[in-house]
Amino acid sequence: WNLSLNDKEHNVESLKDLLSRSNTFLNKLKKEYPSKTVLIVSHGALIKCLHFNILGYDENTDFLSFAPKNTTLYTYEI
Repeated sequence: WNLSLNDKEHNVESLKDLLSRSNTFLNKLKKEYPSKTVLIVSHGALIKCLHFNILGYDENTDFLSFAPKNTTLYTYEI
């Protein structure tokens, strides 16, 4: 969960790539479902990246500060 690392060792998606992919997904939702309520069900890593794309992040963000819990509903307005 270090943004400065972009290591694709062991065929694991990098944090930068996952943040980018989740941001693309959010932009698609905004375009295709304006003013709608959308339920997203996903694994914790993507939920974490969606969270930080909505609230904002920079090179000093502690990505471990948010640890999504299983079966928990998180609500955001975007």
